[in-house]
Amino acid sequence: MLAETLYQNFGSIVIISMTCTKHYFLIFAAIACLSARGAGAQSSDSGQTLPEGRGKAEFERICSQCHAVNIATKLRLDEDGWTGVVNDMVSRGATGTDDEFNRVVRYLAAHFGPNNPGGDSKPATAAKVNVNQASETDLSTNLGLSAADAQAIVHYRESSGEFKDWHDLEKVPHIDMKKLAEQKDRIEFSKSGK
Repeated sequence: MLAETLYQNFGSIVIISMTCTKHYFLIFAAIACLSARGAGAQSSDSGQTLPEGRGKAEFERICSQCHAVNIATKLRLDEDGWTGVVNDMVSRGATGTDDEFNRVVRYLAAHFGPNNPGGDSKPATAAKVNVNQASETDLSTNLGLSAADAQAIVHYRESSGEFKDWHDLEKVPHIDMKKLAEQKDRIEFSKSGK
């Protein structure tokens, strides 16, 4: 039972045998390393005070498992943009319930939305995004697009061919061109080489 519980809580630990004291020591050493890694992620952002609100606890608990919360709070995205970011984090292993993720998205949109001062309107890295190579997740996360807009861009590219320029991108039906235009300087159109 102990081994099963440890495996569920610390999935990266492979428990082969629990018959030897040496194995117990190794397991507890691994747990200590994992705990220190989580504590380091939380403390790397020690100076920031987050605004109170529903979803704050979930945001701190879920997001600080992998990175400092100030990584996310530098961004200023609307609810669709935050949904894309959270969906990407889930695909990378973030764990929680659908209700918890929804509270996180609403909390971030309310306190770190486009109309809130003090953040970046773009992701922390200003790297260019090639719309002929980027996945839906890349478009959503790196450009702050909704999941639906990112999906529409990839679908259009796959069915109509690569984008040559901004004019080609404007042909994608039902996407928020205003949101895309905010990121225009970060979008590139080089060929994917396929």
